[in-house]
Amino acid sequence: MSGDLKERMGRFDPNELFAHARTSIDEIAKGIIRFSTTVDPNYIPGGFVYNQFLVLDEQPLLYHTGKRTMFPVFKRAFEQVMPFERLRYISFAHGEPDECGALNAILELSPNCVPVVNKICNMVIVSDSVARPARIVA
Repeated sequence: MSGDLKERMGRFDPNELFAHARTSIDEIAKGIIRFSTTVDPNYIPGGFVYNQFLVLDEQPLLYHTGKRTMFPVFKRAFEQVMPFERLRYISFAHGEPDECGALNAILELSPNCVPVVNKICNMVIVSDSVARPARIVA
């Protein structure tokens, strides 16, 4: 790692990470939207992409929320596809910040939305730190 990169990583500000990020929107299959937020390679060597997936349906589901600090960037992209008020479900595989960090921010904008998680995820993360009870699945 170069000295310049080590110095930048030592002064890391998570808000700066997404200051210049952009989110692309792609329909990867009929009714399935991928949001890809690209992080500048100046902040993560080689760059990095965070993905969220939206299943458009009568009761739309968002898979992965993204990090809390990247929510403003994701929010602008999501609202180009549909209003948050229409979102019915949010799910994620496990509780890392890139998968569920923006969960409360999204729930705040989505009054009828319910997190859908497994029993362990609910026990470890959702029941303790999320604004709304989850629907538990196997």
